Amino acid sequence: MNIKKIGLLILSVLILSVNSLRADEGMWMLPLIQKLNSKEMSEIGFKLSARDIYDINKSSLKDAILQFGGGCTAEIISKDGLILTNHHCGYGAIQKLSAVDHDYLQTGFWAKNREEELPAKGLTVTFLDRFEDVTKEVTEAMAAATDSKAKEEVLKTISDQRSANAVGESKYLKGRLMYASKYAGSSNGWKKWIGMNETFEKLKVYERRAAEEKAFSEWVTADPSRVEKFGNALGNVKSAIEDRAKLQFTLRYYMEALGSIELTSAAMRLSPKPGDENNEGRGGRSNYSANPSDFYKDYNVATDKKVAKAMIAFFKEKVPATDLPDFYETIE
Repeated sequence: MNIKKIGLLILSVLILSVNSLRADEGMWMLPLIQKLNSKEMSEIGFKLSARDIYDINKSSLKDAILQFGGGCTAEIISKDGLILTNHHCGYGAIQKLSAVDHDYLQTGFWAKNREEELPAKGLTVTFLDRFEDVTKEVTEAMAAATDSKAKEEVLKTISDQRSANAVGESKYLKGRLMYASKYAGSSNGWKKWIGMNETFEKLKVYERRAAEEKAFSEWVTADPSRVEKFGNALGNVKSAIEDRAKLQFTLRYYMEALGSIELTSAAMRLSPKPGDENNEGRGGRSNYSANPSDFYKDYNVATDKKVAKAMIAFFKEKVPATDLPDFYETIE
C-alpha cells in the first residue's frame, strides 16, 4: 500500500487529536515521526508513542489503515471489520446497488443489523502485509538485463511475486443512475484540483520555492567545489521540466478529452493483454476483459455520442495541429 496514503490517514488522526491546541501545516512523514515529531507531539499532550503510530513491520496504528476498492484509503474501526471511507470512494458500489425504486444515492441506506447489510459484489479492501526492501534484488536483476524489454520483465516479475502474497421520468432517473458514479468521479477530481490551486496560493508555494532556489544558489556559489558539483543543477531541472512540458500538456488534454469518450477507452480496457487471464484488476476487482457487462450496464450510446463530438472538437481547439491524431484528417 502506498505509504503516502497511509500517511494522510494517520495525519488526520493526529490532527483530530491535537487541532484544538495548535495548527501545524504540512505532512508528517511516518518513518520520521520518531526523529522529527515525537518530542513535539508529547509536549502538546499526545499520548501515543511514535512506535504506537508507525512500526514498519510490527503491529501499530498503521495496520488499521487499508486500501479501499483499489484507489481510496479507509480505516477499520471495530473488531468486526467496520470500515470508514470517504463517500465518493464507495459511490460506484452504492450506484450499483441502487435502482429507480430504491435510489440509495438520493435517500441513503442504513443497515440496522447484519441481516440488512447489502453485499457490494466485487469490492475489496487490501491490508498492508509488510514492507520489504527489494533495492538490492532489483538493482542486480536490472544490471543483468540486456535490453529495455528484459528490464520491464524484471520489474513485472518482482511485482508479481510481491502481489501474489412514468416512462419519461423513469428514463431520466435510469440515465441519472447510470452516470451518477461517473459524474461524481469527475466532480471529485474537479473539486480536488480547485482545492490544490487554492492551497498553492494560500500557502504561497511558488514564492516559497523561489526563495528556496535563491537560498540554494547562494549556498552553491559560496564554495567553488559546490559550483563544480551543483552549479548546473537548477538549470538542468528547469530544462527537464520545459522539455517535457509540451508532451505533458498534450497528454493531459488527451486523457481528459479523448479519454472521456467511453467507447474508445473501454475498447482499450476490453482488449485482452498478455497475462490478463491470470490477473485481477486494481484492488482485486475483475478486469473489464473478464466481465464486459460491468461496462455496458452503465453505458448509453446517445450520451457517449454527444460527449465524443464535444470532446473531439475541444481537443482540436486546445492542442497544436502537429499533435493531433491521424483520425482528424479523416473527419475533416
